[in-house]
Amino acid sequence: MRDLVFEFKDIWKVRLSADGPEKVTPLKVHLKPDAVPHNAKARGYAPKHTDFMRKRIRLLEEIGYIPRNPRSPWGSAVSIAPKPKLPDKFRMTVSTKHPNSHLVVIAGCFHILEVILQHVELASPLSSLDAFKGF
Repeated sequence: MRDLVFEFKDIWKVRLSADGPEKVTPLKVHLKPDAVPHNAKARGYAPKHTDFMRKRIRLLEEIGYIPRNPRSPWGSAVSIAPKPKLPDKFRMTVSTKHPNSHLVVIAGCFHILEVILQHVELASPLSSLDAFKGF
């Protein structure tokens, strides 16, 4: 496992940076013909959450992960939650349930968990990996 991690070290990230997103082929999605754009209603956030959200979104814009598009007809709700055991550190999630319901389903796009589990059922772990900073 260690050899694989170092062989493919260019795909692992410790922090967000301007070197671009992960090196994977982008998934192409298509809207259903009857898709109706939806913009989530504005929510009220605690001052700490608002400050965190502004800083995080500014960083994502600066490094090119997300573009600013104030005229987009699509918008999803943001949720801010404290990280486990780190009450002053937060994580941000975006609900994609509504936009995803308007996409054409791509059969076989994701791995089937049952098939994967059959391959690793009797395996013993060589190592374990944990995400940094509670992610």
